Amino acid sequence: MKTVLTLISILSLAVLAWGQPPDTLWTRRGEGYDRAALTATGDGGFLWCRIQSSGRIGLDRYDAAGNVAWSQELGFFYKCDVQPDADSGFVVLLSDNETEIVRLTSSGEELWHRYVDEAYASGFQDWIRPAPGGGYFTASSVSSWATRLAANGDTVWVRALDLPVATTPVAMWAEADTGFVIAGRQRTGTDSTVFLLTKFNGRGDPLWTRSYSGGGNAMGIIGAAPANDGSVYEVGCAPSLMRIVAAGNDQWTRDIPDLEGCVATALCPTQDGGCSVAGVFYPVEFMGTNMFAAKFDSSGRCLWTCPRFTREESMYATHIVQTSDGGYVVAAQVSEPDTVLTATGSLLVRFAPDPTAAHPSVILHPSTFILSAYPNPFNPATTLAFTLPNSGKLSLEIYDVMGRQVQTLSDGFLEAGEHSLRFDGTALPSGIYFARIQSGEFTATHKLLLLK
Repeated sequence: MKTVLTLISILSLAVLAWGQPPDTLWTRRGEGYDRAALTATGDGGFLWCRIQSSGRIGLDRYDAAGNVAWSQELGFFYKCDVQPDADSGFVVLLSDNETEIVRLTSSGEELWHRYVDEAYASGFQDWIRPAPGGGYFTASSVSSWATRLAANGDTVWVRALDLPVATTPVAMWAEADTGFVIAGRQRTGTDSTVFLLTKFNGRGDPLWTRSYSGGGNAMGIIGAAPANDGSVYEVGCAPSLMRIVAAGNDQWTRDIPDLEGCVATALCPTQDGGCSVAGVFYPVEFMGTNMFAAKFDSSGRCLWTCPRFTREESMYATHIVQTSDGGYVVAAQVSEPDTVLTATGSLLVRFAPDPTAAHPSVILHPSTFILSAYPNPFNPATTLAFTLPNSGKLSLEIYDVMGRQVQTLSDGFLEAGEHSLRFDGTALPSGIYFARIQSGEFTATHKLLLLK
C-alpha cells in the first residue's frame, strides 16, 4: 500500500512538472507576410505590424478579445519594428533602402516622423528601443551602424559600433544605466558559432564583450532577450534555449523536447522569470512545416509544449509575446502545404493565460517569489503582481537608481497567495526604478522604467 501511495505521489508531481498548455482563445487571419513586429499592450491586447500584400506597412491594434480597435497604413517598407512608448503610445521603425521613425499616439494618430541619417544601413532585421530618460536607440542586424535619437526623433548621433569581427547582431535592448546591449552570433569556424553580448554606453562606446558556447551551427543563434532579473535568454536552431545569469556565467542550456526536427524562431521572457519560445517543426509524412509554442521555467524545466498541426498549409512562427493577463500571442506566416518560401498570408493565435503561471505549485519552489510589473515601461502607473509563498510580514518598496527609497507600497502582514499593488509615478521624474519585495529571509527585485 505504501508503494502504491508513493507511486501516486510521484505521478502527481510529474503532472505538476509537465503542465497542460494554455487553451487557444481565438485565431485571426490577415494578408501580408514575414518581417512583422508584435508588441503587447497594458490592457491584454497588442499591436501587430506587418507588410501587407500592397507592399505598405500595416498596423492593427487588437484588444484582448481579438477585435481591431484601429488600423493604420504607413509607407512602402520591407521591415518594421514597434515598441510601446510613453503615454501608452507607440514608436515604429520602418526600413528598406532608408529608415524612418514614426511616433504614434495610443489611438494610432501620428505625432511625428523622422528620417534617420543616410549613413545608417538597414539589415535583415532592424530594432528600435526606448532609452532610459527619453529618446531611442536603433540598430541593424547587418550593418554595424547604430543611432541615438532624442525624444522628438531628432538624431543625436549616428556611428559604427565596435563589434567583434564576424559578428551578426540578433537582438538589442536598452539598459538601466542609459546604455544598450547588442546580442549576436560570431562565426568561429566553418560550421560553428558562439553567442556574444556586447555592452555599449549611451554614446555608443563599447564597454565589454562576453562570449558563450552552445550556439550550434553557423546559423544556430536566432534571437535573445533580457529577463526581469537581469539574466538573458538565447534561442537557437539546435534547437536549444540558453539562460545566462546576471553575473555572466552559463546557467543552463536545454533542448525542446518531444518535437522531431523543430526549429525555434522566436522567444519571449515571461512575467514569472521563465521563457516561452515559438518555432516550426516538420511532421512525419508532411512536406511543409507546422508551428509550436513551449514554456520553460527559470531552472530550464520545460513545463509544456503546444504543437499546432494541420496538413492544409505550412505555418512559420515569427513572433511570440506575453500579454498582460499572462496569455500569449503568436504571429506566423502561412503558405502552401509543401513550402514555406512563398507566403500566402499571416496568422495570429491568441492563447489563454498560462496555466502553469496561474497555479504557483506548478513552477514555484516554496522559497521563491514571483514579482512582475505591467505595463513596463509605464506612464504614470503600473501594477506590481507577486506571489507570496508563505503568510507573514511583507514589505514592497520602490527605489531610484541612486538607492533612495521613493515609495512604500506595503509594510504589513499578508496571507500567502497572489497579490497586486499599484505603483503611481505621477510625482516622480522619468527614469529607472527598482521594486524590492521582502518577507522573512526571501527577497526579489524588479526593474521598472517610467517614461513621461
